[in-house]
Amino acid sequence: MYYCILCKELHPLSYKEQEMIFKSGFHYYSSDLYPAGLCKLEPYPQPKEQPATA
Repeated sequence: MYYCILCKELHPLSYKEQEMIFKSGFHYYSSDLYPAGLCKLEPYPQPKEQPATA
């Protein structure tokens, strides 16, 4: 099990290509310590820029 910092949930470790588990990152969840990771290797969505109005 690992804690996903993107969706903030626990996931079973399934060794898929899109998963990334950090070697030095950990997170407490319900008083238990879990390795931290990402369930998807997609970049964070960037907010759309809006033109300035005067």
